Amino acid sequence: MMKKHTRLKKRHSKLEAKYRKLLMQQNCEEVNTSSGETQSDDLAEEEEKEEAVNEEEEPQSPDSDIEEEIDWAALEESAEEYDSESDKNDEESDEANEIRFEEGTPVHEEPKFIVFFTNLLALFSLFCFKCKKSEPRVTMKKRGTLVIVNQHCSKCGDYCYEWRSQPNTLGGKHGAGNVLLSFAILLAGASISKVLLVFRHMGLSAYSTRTFFAHQRNFLFPVIISHWETYQAGLIEQLKDMGHLIWSGDGRFDSMGHSAKYGAYTMFCNTVLKVIHFEILQANETGGSSLMELEGAKRAFSFLQSAGVAVKVFISDRHRGIAKWIRECQAGCAHYFDIWHVARSISKAMIKLGKEKGCEKIADWVKGARNHLYWCVTSSRQGFGELVTAKWKSFMQHVADKHDNHPSPLFKKCAHDEEIENRRWIRIGTKAYDKLNSLLTNVRLVNDIRKLSPDSQTSCLEGFHSTLNHWHPKMVCFSWLGTYCRHILAVLHFNENVNRQRKTAENGEEYFRVKYPKFKLGDEVVREVAVPPTYGYVQAIREELFSVTTKSQLQSYKIVAERYKTKVPPSLSSQFKERVTKPEAVNKYRERQKRASTHLYPSGKLSQSSNNKTAKPSTSM
Repeated sequence: MMKKHTRLKKRHSKLEAKYRKLLMQQNCEEVNTSSGETQSDDLAEEEEKEEAVNEEEEPQSPDSDIEEEIDWAALEESAEEYDSESDKNDEESDEANEIRFEEGTPVHEEPKFIVFFTNLLALFSLFCFKCKKSEPRVTMKKRGTLVIVNQHCSKCGDYCYEWRSQPNTLGGKHGAGNVLLSFAILLAGASISKVLLVFRHMGLSAYSTRTFFAHQRNFLFPVIISHWETYQAGLIEQLKDMGHLIWSGDGRFDSMGHSAKYGAYTMFCNTVLKVIHFEILQANETGGSSLMELEGAKRAFSFLQSAGVAVKVFISDRHRGIAKWIRECQAGCAHYFDIWHVARSISKAMIKLGKEKGCEKIADWVKGARNHLYWCVTSSRQGFGELVTAKWKSFMQHVADKHDNHPSPLFKKCAHDEEIENRRWIRIGTKAYDKLNSLLTNVRLVNDIRKLSPDSQTSCLEGFHSTLNHWHPKMVCFSWLGTYCRHILAVLHFNENVNRQRKTAENGEEYFRVKYPKFKLGDEVVREVAVPPTYGYVQAIREELFSVTTKSQLQSYKIVAERYKTKVPPSLSSQFKERVTKPEAVNKYRERQKRASTHLYPSGKLSQSSNNKTAKPSTSM
């Protein structure tokens, strides 16, 4: 890396010297003054000497103290994956760093750079770009990330030449860099406050948060919604041509705790591995946050059925309200439960029992019970619920070291090998056995195990919720429309990258990552490493955004924005009709602050004298 930096630094100094030489020569030819020619020749000679000195410099050693340029691509890679052979070929590295630009490239695909004030000032102070008179006065003004440079010449007058750092876009009223920055912040799932704080620490010019929210409201939200409607319509048309579809659904609240403002219910098609639809609800639409998941499921079913897609097989967690609604109102839908949710609740209950006195052995069987549950369901065909429950109840015989002559005729003996290792068996009749038996053979639990899905699960939805946390973290509050659009971005990203290929080395060997999560209780989790995610949806939305050139196209976005504004529910505080105005609230606050505080106990000399009167004389021994 040090040798590469030295080569690039030398090449940069050469190019800079040649660039200044050409500028000075052009200035001298245009002005045609002898003094200018003399200065140019002297400067050229000095630059040639400096260039010759730079060429004679030897490469610095790796231990030399030089200022390195940051290579972000190298920082993103781990030290093990870094390939040092990429620095061997000088010509290849020079070609890779060369900026290539084709005429007609769209504005959003052009390369962008950070330019310092002094560099711009030095460039525009060379000569007047209109009459070529030397050393004009230069002024600059900013509009967000856009800078406007004006030259004031003593011969041509003030504002004789104007230069803008960005082209205009979206009808010619907005700087392309400002719109692109807002676009990148939203689609990257970043926080506008943190990005502006980064710019502030760096000293980089930027707009205010108000401008960002205006861009969201006027351009970004409408184009994202428009793209989503087209994308979703294509998915639904694809599903109409398919036969047997398996669906799964799950809810998510926008914040932690029991007082969430928004709730989202997502419908995932396990057949095509795509998120097809989601519903956003606000707490005051259902009368409380606890009812949002059921209402979201009802709306999602209604949307799919109105679109011509039937939901005949549905998998969810053990939500009692959804299970009852499907049982009573969706007669043609077969409803199954997800295994992971049931296994998690059983593990938590067994760990809690294992902490009681006399029940310590139960904690040793947590992993076994969880693995046995998965085996019971996945080893049985769909529809054989009685066989699943028979296998499950045999676990109580197994923990007591009885592996045959089980009570159920459907499953008379354990399926494991006859020779098994000795374990901490729980004898029948003990407190631990009775507690564990009452937990695992509970009627409601057994009925739920009978309805577990043997094949498809809701694990992909759990992965989607993890992806959604990037665009919609639970610690940040968004508007209803902001929540809706951020869910759209999470869906587009998840659908595009859910089936990524596995990462392999040059010799074809696959990469693996081993983790030891807490929920595995010490067991390892081996996962295949996937290739980096792609962002094709970002490119599509960006091209759609910057294709807007006419007022009619802008008007179509306004129509989309107005259409979705009608879907925004009233705020949570709207239910409180009698509210004071802000000036009244401020006046009440100031009046409370002016009130004199009342001391609960006397202070000063009075308290000291009272203490002296009531104090008892001390005695010494």
